[in-house]
Amino acid sequence: MKALVLDADNRAALEAIQSLARHHVSVDVAEENHCLAFNSKRVHEHFRQADAAQPQLFLQWLRDLDQKAGYSLIIPSSERALRPFLLLPESDPIRQKAVLSSDLALRTALDKSLTLEIAAGLHIPVPQSVLISSDEFIPACNTFPVVLKPVSSQILAENHVKQVRPVIVHNDAERRGQLRSMLQDSPVLQQELVPGHGIGVEVLYNKGELVWFFCHERLHEGTGRDGLGSGSTYRRSIQTKPELLRDAKALLDSLQWHGLAMVEFKCSDDGRYWLMEINPRLWGSLALAIDAGVDFPYGLLCLATGQTTPAQPEYKINYHTRVLLPDLIWIRNQFVYGRRAAACMETLKLLRPIVGRESWDYFDWGDLSITREDISAFVSQKLEVLKRKVDTAKRARSARRVHNQNVRRFLASGKPVQNVLFLCYGNICRSPASQLLMKRRHPQLYVCSAGFHPAVGRGSTKQFLDAASEFSVDLSNWSSRRVTIEMVRDADIIFLHDIRNYEDFCREFSGHKDKIMFLGMFLNPPSLEIKDPYEFGFAETWQTLKEISAATDVIGREFGGRTSRTAEIRLPAAGF
Repeated sequence: MKALVLDADNRAALEAIQSLARHHVSVDVAEENHCLAFNSKRVHEHFRQADAAQPQLFLQWLRDLDQKAGYSLIIPSSERALRPFLLLPESDPIRQKAVLSSDLALRTALDKSLTLEIAAGLHIPVPQSVLISSDEFIPACNTFPVVLKPVSSQILAENHVKQVRPVIVHNDAERRGQLRSMLQDSPVLQQELVPGHGIGVEVLYNKGELVWFFCHERLHEGTGRDGLGSGSTYRRSIQTKPELLRDAKALLDSLQWHGLAMVEFKCSDDGRYWLMEINPRLWGSLALAIDAGVDFPYGLLCLATGQTTPAQPEYKINYHTRVLLPDLIWIRNQFVYGRRAAACMETLKLLRPIVGRESWDYFDWGDLSITREDISAFVSQKLEVLKRKVDTAKRARSARRVHNQNVRRFLASGKPVQNVLFLCYGNICRSPASQLLMKRRHPQLYVCSAGFHPAVGRGSTKQFLDAASEFSVDLSNWSSRRVTIEMVRDADIIFLHDIRNYEDFCREFSGHKDKIMFLGMFLNPPSLEIKDPYEFGFAETWQTLKEISAATDVIGREFGGRTSRTAEIRLPAAGF
């Protein structure tokens, strides 16, 4: 038998490849770019996959490939690869080989609002949610924080598939700005932030009948503080909770499910739980189910080929799997966040494989090239990051020294401030916002901004426009400028936003270094970098504007009123 795994650049795909190969299936893989799976000894052949963002071309490519190879099973391992199958009739042989549910069931699972609507009708607990479809009507919200979730995790935008993740917002200004940004892509669920941890109920269905089930608990999620919207790096198998299996079964029975699914719940310590979503494809923690005893890829193969599926397997309880390298970062971050006792305990748990209670994702003694390649890429990446940090530290010392010297010199000179220049790279986000905020606070000053980007006349990004409006900064008619020697000569003080600006300035205007200061050094704590939000999401963009607003407020108070040589200036200690 032959199987094809699509979108093979993910952990679940690797686990499916290794599982099927152990059952003597010849496995081919496809991915648009070179990926880790291409190094697997378990792979018979690999192909350059057609772009799933162009579904008709993708399906024609897939049909041509299947005609040549004659696959028994096709696994779309990601939502991106799954969505084109919805364009096929349910009776299409290609779709039958993928073991997929009906259009109605899949579209319900892929739309969180529809999932929650059906669940509520079945009296399954769900978080309090409000569906927001347009920025013309954004309902009031008085309780924070709240979670904003796109109804679909992936959307087709400008001929590419865009991943859209949920975010937590902590105030109304951030909420409104984030909604305006997210609503450009899809409707958004505004949802209460429910307490607890994630539990998944994984199932295999055969035409509306439950065949297998498995239950796991997430232990480590993501590498940030909240882990929201990111898969687990450490998890354990648990005894199936009857109420969760009952509700997951009721939901999938109502959809006459067929194939694989993971029903995700959030469970609190006091016994409450809420349905979060249905994952209608392979899931990131697939390794745990396989290693604990429920080999879902093999079950999928049985359905695709008409074999008798074995009875519900008995699986190991309290068995753990870990995505080793990302989880080492998770443990390190616990030390960084000051959770030392917990971090030390988690470090000791790395010994669990010795006693046979833990395994690592896609670690296979017969396929060590995967682990070797993964570690090699990880080490190379970290060495490159270390090199960049060393180089950045050298440049930062020089920049900080120049900043401190110029602040001291300016303090000693008693020179009044009349002309202020803000510089960033593109002059479409940070420097124009700094200019307008400074000018608003001190209209008597001449305030200008410019950038080092060679193109002029460019407008600000939609993301930045939305975030800036929350600070009452209107950049809708902004037109970027290229910095000139005249601007530099005329300025009394020149504020830079990052070290790259410093390097560009020194390259072009080294004779005027005595005028430059770093805007971020007037924050508490001080920083040479106010990051460029050009490719940021809304939350990071909003944070950048918050920093700009705070820093311009400080320099506005201190520099803006200085109109004579005898005026006293008091800069915060952070500026020195």
